[in-house]
Amino acid sequence: MRTVVVAPPASLPVSIEEAKRHARIPTDLTDDGTDQHLDMLIRAATSKLEAMVDRALVTQTLETTYVGPIGDRWRTSGAGGVSDGSWRLPRADVTEIVSVGYLDRSGVAQAIDPALYRSDLGAPGRLFRPSGVAWPSGESLSVRYVAGYGGPEDVPADAKLIICILVAEWYGRREMTAQGQFSELPKRVDALADSLRWGGYP
Repeated sequence: MRTVVVAPPASLPVSIEEAKRHARIPTDLTDDGTDQHLDMLIRAATSKLEAMVDRALVTQTLETTYVGPIGDRWRTSGAGGVSDGSWRLPRADVTEIVSVGYLDRSGVAQAIDPALYRSDLGAPGRLFRPSGVAWPSGESLSVRYVAGYGGPEDVPADAKLIICILVAEWYGRREMTAQGQFSELPKRVDALADSLRWGGYP
């Protein structure tokens, strides 16, 4: 399984000004590369947190591809009108399924008609094949979907605080982070992250 960002979020969950206030960096300090460095740290902290809690923070479009024959997941039982095999999407909260596709036996990308699948949104997002519905033969099922809380103003305070903590911690070790070396996470970050976790994959 692999997941890529197709359409990145329009903005970061924490602004440079918010990060400066938390780290007690003068807000008028902009002419020595500080803003560029903080932008890098905010992006790194956001990616780290999203991976930790299996969530997209600011709304974005992702695509997850499950490698292997697409029929292997489906073990139709008829319970509840859906199969008991499902594809769980690795990033929450899922707000929309954009498209579902696969590679046919010739390796050509094909779309699956939305009438041939059902979905659950939220955390976790899931894709189901209704009982009795035939799917085409192929490999590498790809699901494109939208996930996230909304805009930066919708991101939970705990998530914003974690990002600010990481940025301040890493900014204090500026020489290391400038070389792409990030220190271990402070213990309080794990405790805060617990409120954001939904169970992960699978």
